[in-house]
Amino acid sequence: MMMPSVNIVIPTWNGLHLLKKSLDSVIAASISYKGHCDITVVDNGSMDRTIDVMKDYYPKINLIGNKVNLGFGAACNIGARSIKSDLVFFLNNDVFINENFISQIVAESFKVPDFFSICPQTNYWSDNNLTNKVFSSSINFSLTDKQELIQHWAVKDFVNLADEMERTIYGT
Repeated sequence: MMMPSVNIVIPTWNGLHLLKKSLDSVIAASISYKGHCDITVVDNGSMDRTIDVMKDYYPKINLIGNKVNLGFGAACNIGARSIKSDLVFFLNNDVFINENFISQIVAESFKVPDFFSICPQTNYWSDNNLTNKVFSSSINFSLTDKQELIQHWAVKDFVNLADEMERTIYGT
């Protein structure tokens, strides 16, 4: 079976110290994936030399430089528009992924017909140590006069969600 092409888009803003640590895991996962995988870093006008370091130390990674901080969502959109791949993964610049991450998410996409977005479980780290907690979010609407969107973030005890999928109205 032909594996879909994947591009991982990572927005960053003054997060070079985080990005350098997480890129090793992202590169390892892209190498272990059996299909084609590219990585795109979208810099939001950082002043911490992100552009220079990326060019010097990560020349094979696609790099897009914005002149100002446009925010996470806009940077994701800019990254997604710049590529042509079957699947797009959006990661924060401080995320560590395991070597099988891409293959596992792609496998999940085959299980869900006409999927739009898949969001994996996020483990919670404390002082560079993986804890027995998971980071989760939920979303709801306040139907007050402003109809604002309220997002709740929580850290709770670890639950193995490997065999459990839940449909939501958005991907985190």
